[in-house]
Formats: sequence, structure tokens, C-alpha cells
Amino acid sequence: MAFATIDVTKGITGTIPVANGGTGLASGTSGQFLKFTGSTTVASAAVPSPTETYFYGHMNAEQTGISNNSWVKVQLNTIALDTASSWDSSNYRWTVGADNVGKYFVTGTAHAINNSVSTVEIVQTGIYKNGSIIANSGYDQRDNRGGQSNGFTAQITLDLSSASDYIELYCYPKVNNTNGLKIGGIPSGVYTSLSIIRIA
Repeated sequence: MAFATIDVTKGITGTIPVANGGTGLASGTSGQFLKFTGSTTVASAAVPSPTETYFYGHMNAEQTGISNNSWVKVQLNTIALDTASSWDSSNYRWTVGADNVGKYFVTGTAHAINNSVSTVEIVQTGIYKNGSIIANSGYDQRDNRGGQSNGFTAQITLDLSSASDYIELYCYPKVNNTNGLKIGGIPSGVYTSLSIIRIA
């Protein structure tokens, strides 16, 4: 990351504004907008870069026992990245928190798998914010059922402006003959995953 370096021994007085409204501070700290050198009495935390908040989780096991013809929350069970420690594994949601409100790019992929071939009629991936769907992608081929494993990606750029705003990943499968219907993961050779990246 590039820095604007300010030597405070040169007689700078007053408050130096930075892009996200903070004042800046710890000399040499990485991941901040302004880097201070010299002697300073400013006692405050460094101003974090907003793009250093990100999350990635995926399915490392199959999610079985799911309902047919309804939206099912994806139970991501492997969290690879979570810089804000915002993932709650008890209800499978990511909450932005007061320190990380901002604009985010969110993308998710869900795979529905049925053990019987040529039975899958509808598969959709849904991104939910605060319990309501805000983005989805999928297909409907009820007149020409397709295979037994299908996955789609949904994505959106949105504002998470409240500390309590949360994101969840959902899957909507519909098959005409339920036979081991599940949300697939790595054991099935697919990636069901959710990425959340702060962009501003």
C-alpha cells in the first residue's frame, strides 16, 4: 500500500484530515492512509484502510436434509478469511459491525445436488441482507430437467450502513424426485462459497 508520509517534526499543527474522517496516527503502522514519522504526541489508533475488511467462506462438507422447492440457508462450515471476525457460525451470517460500515461487493455461489439424474428443475443462489433477498441468479428448466448437479453465482454491490446489517447465502433447489437432495461442497467437487469485500 502506498503512503502519504508526513514528518510531524516540521511544525505541522492542528488536525490533519484523512479520507474516512479520522485523524490518523501510529508511526509506521501498515494499512493506514497517512504515515507519520518523527516525534508525535498523538495518541490514537492508525486509520485503517476500508478495503482491508473482507470475508471468504465455503462448504467443506455436504449440507444434507434440505427442503425441496424452498429457500434454504447455506451453512458455510469453513471460514478461510474474516478480517473483522464478523462471522457467526451459530446462525451462518456475517454482520458488518460498527467499525466496518461502508460499501461492499458481495458474491455467492450455491450448488444443488440430487442423486437422481435428470431431476433438477430449478436452482437459484440468493444473497440476503437482514433476512430479505437482495440478489439472485439461477435457472428454471422444468420442461427439460438438467442433470443432477447445478450451481449459480449471484452478486451485488451494496451499502452496509448500520452496525447490525448482516449477509447470508441461500440456495433454492427444486427437483421432481427427491433422492438425497443436498447443497454440495468440496466432497462433490464443487465450491459453494460466499465472498464479502469492502470497497469504500
